[in-house]
Formats: sequence, C-alpha cells, structure tokens
Amino acid sequence: MAEGAPAQHSANRVWWWSGDEWYPAYSPDGRWWFNGSEWQPANAPRRVPQPWPQPLVVLTIAWCAVLSIGPLIVVFAVRRLPPDGSLSHHEFVRFFWIYGASVLIGLLPGFVIGWRKRWSLLPAVGAIATGLVLAWYIIAALSEPLAPGEPDNDIGTGAGLAIIFFPVTALHVAPLLLGATSGALARRSRAVRA
Repeated sequence: MAEGAPAQHSANRVWWWSGDEWYPAYSPDGRWWFNGSEWQPANAPRRVPQPWPQPLVVLTIAWCAVLSIGPLIVVFAVRRLPPDGSLSHHEFVRFFWIYGASVLIGLLPGFVIGWRKRWSLLPAVGAIATGLVLAWYIIAALSEPLAPGEPDNDIGTGAGLAIIFFPVTALHVAPLLLGATSGALARRSRAVRA
C-alpha cells in the first residue's frame, strides 16, 4: 500500500485492502481493529468466526460413520424379519450393544468441544448426529416391503418420526454434553497443575 494513502476497508469494515489482497481488519479475538497502518482497540469487540478445529471435524465424521452402522443393520434386518415382524432377543441385544457403543463414541467430539471451549459447536454436532440417525430411520421405514394391497407407510413413518425425535435428540446430545464437560474439567485440571 502506498505510504500516506488511506486504507480501503470493506463496506462492513471487517476487511481491509493492502493494495494486493484483502486481510481481516479485526484480530482473531475481535478486540483490535487495523486501520491500515496500526492496530487500535476496537470500539466494540467483534466476534470473529473461527473454523472448526480439525480434530473435531475428524471425530464428528467418524462418529457419524459409526452411528450409521446400527441403522444399516436395522435396514437389512427389517428385510429379513419373519412374517410376524418380531426380532429375536439375541438380535435385539446385539443391535442394542452395537448402537449403544456407537452413541457413546459421541463422548470424543464432546471432549474436544469442551477442551477447546468451543461451546457454540455443540448444537451443530448434535444436530448432525441426530439428523443422520433420523434420516436412517426414514430410509428404514420407507424401504420396508409392503404386502400386496397394503397402503403405503408414509403416514406411519411421519408419526414415528414425531414420536422418536426428542428421545433420539436427547440420546445423541447427552454423550456430547458429558464429553464436553469432561473436556472442560480436564483442561481446568491441567491448568491448575501447571
């Protein structure tokens, strides 16, 4: 930028032009603003969006992949059910343990959220996991084979979705909250020891 030339800021004053490229005008913590030649305290601290931490992205993707195992088993099991539609006790217990373990893996992304103090990401990660499982429910319910002359199962699927929405949400948010609390406590404990 030419010496003495005023800095060019974007209309919202969040970016400034160096003459070659745009740079953020606010510091990462939002407390300082760059006027083009020097940093000065921001009039009102501004919240600067931060990207998701890479470990959280990896753990969330892994959790979603593992969460898909249980519903996939159900989709294939529904197609092999006996005519009365009942699961044996052994099949039910096996599904319960596979799905229960996959839900508990949610402690890991929760731990990263708590450790890094990124509490605003908690609803997004919970919504991703819950949405995935509900999508698998819809796929399983709509892929159920129908007997000839039987009406479609769209209404039943919608009613079931309304019934299971809150329990499924609670089931996936609880390990995230527990993991986040553990992460925050572990971080605090480490800071106290240091």
